[in-house]
Amino acid sequence: GILALAMGLVVIGRGLDFAMVSVMVISSAYFVSLYASGVPATSALLAGLAVATVVGLVQGWLIAYGQVPPMFTTLAMSVSLYGFGQLFLVPQDVSNLPSGDNV
Repeated sequence: GILALAMGLVVIGRGLDFAMVSVMVISSAYFVSLYASGVPATSALLAGLAVATVVGLVQGWLIAYGQVPPMFTTLAMSVSLYGFGQLFLVPQDVSNLPSGDNV
């Protein structure tokens, strides 16, 4: 639902967002890595949302004030986030989640 709302706003503004899935993946991976390390679920969720918000603000700033076309901005951000995820987040083992919490 949140992704659909965000994408709807982008389409209404006549833009393209190729980084939507990459932002979702990187913020979810950040949430899981924090949660697996013992951070409470609420704090980890807020941190994951903060990551997605910061990435969105950077993209919005580049498009609005840097005058970089949305297609190039979101495509470059998508590739950058994919590389960041592969480099820092994939090698971690997140199978040891704390039990008893329903997230």
